[in-house]
Amino acid sequence: MPRVILTLATVVLVAVAMPMAAAAEVKAFDAKAFDAAQAAGAGVVVDIHATW
Repeated sequence: MPRVILTLATVVLVAVAMPMAAAAEVKAFDAKAFDAAQAAGAGVVVDIHATW
């Protein structure tokens, strides 16, 4: 029974957290917008990807 409760709790937690994971707005990098967001104290996430 405790295993069933743990599984259900995990499913509920994932279902609640999923919308938050997709909450970020994706934009092309712009140095001025980046600096403005930092100055305003807004959270900034920079995703860097290389194909090599």
